Amino acid sequence: MNKKTIMRSVLTAVLTLVAATATAYDFEVDGIYYNKEGDEGTTVIVTHGDNKYSGDIVIPSSVTYQESTYSVTAIGVDAFYDCSGLTSVSIPNSVTSIGDYAFYKCKGLTRVDISSIEAWLGINFSSGYSNPLHRAHHLYLNGEEVKNLVIP
Repeated sequence: MNKKTIMRSVLTAVLTLVAATATAYDFEVDGIYYNKEGDEGTTVIVTHGDNKYSGDIVIPSSVTYQESTYSVTAIGVDAFYDCSGLTSVSIPNSVTSIGDYAFYKCKGLTRVDISSIEAWLGINFSSGYSNPLHRAHHLYLNGEEVKNLVIP
């Protein structure tokens, strides 16, 4: 083999190794991608994965992977970015923060489902583009659209 062929083979091997180890997520369960978070490793954030999310997504409050159960506490930066096929998202009470651009360019998003208005009001939205209502415009509380909200 000549030097050029050897260098090309080494470069291909290195690029293959980098691509295999450079995933944007730690694990996937039921079509949702997660990254472990925190020192204790008991919480996870929803993140983007290999495929764009589409349809109706139900984020669970906890997820089990390899015999460990994790609490889902956040939706990460760019998690649903440019997922134009995403039509609705159900966000559990366990989510306390949503990162920048999490729902940016989600043109098909029309519905956000929650089960607690108190939990919804407690979410730390990093920006306007992190709030799914920026695009969806329809918030549902336990299956019923919120049209009026009285804050005492």
